Formats: sequence, structure tokens, C-alpha cells
Amino acid sequence: MSKGKSLKSAINKTKARSVLVESDKLKDKLKRLIRGRNWRGNSRLLDICRSLDAAPDAVEEAVDKLHEEGVRVRLQEGFVHAWAVAPPGVATHVSRVAGKDGWLRFGLLGDTQLGNRKQRLDVLKTAYDHFAAEGIDTVYHTGNLVDGYLQKINAFELIPEAGTSIESQAEYARAVYPKHEGITTYFVTGECHEGWWAKQIGVEVGRVMQDRFRLPLACQEHEYGPNKRQSRGTNRPFEGVP
Repeated sequence: MSKGKSLKSAINKTKARSVLVESDKLKDKLKRLIRGRNWRGNSRLLDICRSLDAAPDAVEEAVDKLHEEGVRVRLQEGFVHAWAVAPPGVATHVSRVAGKDGWLRFGLLGDTQLGNRKQRLDVLKTAYDHFAAEGIDTVYHTGNLVDGYLQKINAFELIPEAGTSIESQAEYARAVYPKHEGITTYFVTGECHEGWWAKQIGVEVGRVMQDRFRLPLACQEHEYGPNKRQSRGTNRPFEGVP
């Protein structure tokens, strides 16, 4: 390759990286704007463009990125809509058929509050060992999978490994939660603990945690949300119910 072509290629790569950086900066600015005290649920796209000093197509791209990350924000009819509080989740039905003996057997647990210094990983492991020994293939987790973070309630209750963000606690849960071949766990996100994030920043907490369990490698490349280049058809030990 000639020096001229090599230099041109390097310049193009530099420009591409610059565009990505500017795009991320705009996305962060928009996130701060819609989470600010003056946000009223929606705002005209043109007003946001003026506020952020950005072109409409750039703001639209930032909205799409935030939506992919689980933030409840969308663009409709020239307005950017976002909610500080996530709306109630939809009902999700899991159908199962009783065995030949007429019994329907499953595991049930909840309030593990992973990340709290009083968590009992030993009890959690024992429960799944028991499920496996009994041939249980389905477990339902009834909520409060992680301890969440609310400064006035549990600021001094969290262990350093778990951190205080939804990303760090979801990753911590993925690392320590028991994984047994043949057992699928379904979980519900509650209104408190992990639900605090839903109320504070309007993020789909169940989706964030599910993505951590099902696509851990992809989540290392994004704040949260699936990497579309990676298939969702593999490695599904955990299913979330929002």
C-alpha cells in the first residue's frame, strides 16, 4: 500500500472514531437533560436541538441509542417523550404441563438481595443443589434479586464487589448466581430494591439484568442492552419477567 493510501486510511479511521465519540457525548447530554428537574415528560425535537446545539438527525440517533439501552424514551410526531418513572410492566404468562403423575414441580425463592453484606450465597447455592437433586427444571424468583441502591436506605449495606449502579449489581448477580445445567430461572422485578432504579431513571431493570445473564460478553461492550451482532439463540439460563 502506498503512503498516500495509508495516510488516507488513517485519516478516515480517525474521523470515524471522532464521530463515535461525539455521538456518545450527545447521547450522554440528552440523558442528563431528560433526567433533569426541569423535564416535564416531553419536549419538541427542535427545542432539544437548540438546547444541545445538535442537528435533528443526530438527536434522533441519540434517542434510538438510549432506547436500545433500556431507557424509556422515544421520538413521536416531532416530540421526544421520556418518563422519569417506568410504567407498570405487562403480564407475562409461563405455561407448563403437569407430569405423568399429575404433579407440577418447580422451585421457588425470592429476596436474595445480592450485593448486600448480609446476603446468603451459601443458602442460595444449597437451594439450587437441592433443586438439581430433585430433578427440578424450573425455578421462579419472586423479586428483589439484587439489593439495589437508595442512599438513605442501604448506602452502607452494600459490598464493594457489587457497587451501587444497575450495571455493576447486574454483573455481580450474573457472576455469583448458581447455574445448573437443565434449570431455567424466571424472575420478577419488584417495586423496591431493583425497582428503585425503575422509579428513579425509568430504565427497564428486568431487561438489563436478563441481558447480563444471557449475553454477558455483549454487555461488556455496551452500558446495557444486547449487542445485535450476537445471536440471542444461545446461552439462556435465565429469563426475565419485567
